[in-house]
Parts: sequence; C-alpha cells; structure tokens
Amino acid sequence: MATGLPYDIASYPSVRAYLATYGTTARTRRVDMTMHRAAARVVFGAQPGGRLPVTIKGLYPYGHGLRY
Repeated sequence: MATGLPYDIASYPSVRAYLATYGTTARTRRVDMTMHRAAARVVFGAQPGGRLPVTIKGLYPYGHGLRY
C-alpha cells in the first residue's frame, strides 16, 4: 500500500496487487487523512476503484486502474 507518489509502484514491479492513494498535488508534504480513510475502507472490504493519474513508463499507461 502506498500513500505517496504514483511512481512509487515502479519500486515494486513484481507485486500482484497494489493499493495506492494519492493527494491532489504530487509535491504536497501535508498528509491528507482522507487518503488514509479511503485505504482503510478498501482494506476492510470496500470495493476499490480509481485511475492512475500518470504514466508509469514500462509498467502502466495513464488511466490504468479499476472499473466497476
């Protein structure tokens, strides 16, 4: 699970599942508790969803994610 930058996933290319939450700006230092609450809801059973806000070169294109 990550609450940093979308690019963090590039450090873990072999993981089978990855839960990530992101703020509205990539350079923010303030931790938004909304991200943590959203991640906790998914960990405890809520249906995840979302889109990757950037391209992760060699791994995922912009917009990659879950659709329900």
